[in-house]
Amino acid sequence: MELTSVFNFVFSVIPRSFVAVYFCLSFIKLRPKVGQFVSSSLLFAFVIWISRAVFSFGFHSLVPMMFLAYILHHISYERLNSTFSIAVIYFTLLYIIDFFVLYIYNSITNLSIEQIWSLEFIRVILTIPASLFFLCVGFLIRWQLRRNLKDLATVARY
Repeated sequence: MELTSVFNFVFSVIPRSFVAVYFCLSFIKLRPKVGQFVSSSLLFAFVIWISRAVFSFGFHSLVPMMFLAYILHHISYERLNSTFSIAVIYFTLLYIIDFFVLYIYNSITNLSIEQIWSLEFIRVILTIPASLFFLCVGFLIRWQLRRNLKDLATVARY
């Protein structure tokens, strides 16, 4: 089980944490420093991994969600309730995707070690489109903001 957990951490949790922080920062309209972005994303990944190991099923997503709101609050200096609502939006979308992929399949079948490995591999493969979806939405938000700012600058000149 430890190898499955490390595999999940390296190939699923770390990329998803980078995408989560980027996606949420797109809503705040902020571009942090690279070191700050990487360190907060890795710290967020570590909190997700530890909370999944320590807490029960219903509580293991609440702790990372609160921690993501805390990270966003300290990076952006936004109010904590607005960063918390952004974290809730991200986790809601993420768990809708995860619910159909993992939890229904896992609750129906009894899994052996080989099946757990194949399920983790499938989950990592399915993480790629979900991460690309969140990255595309983040890029679209940033692109629209830049476009609106250029339009405002053009209007302000005249």
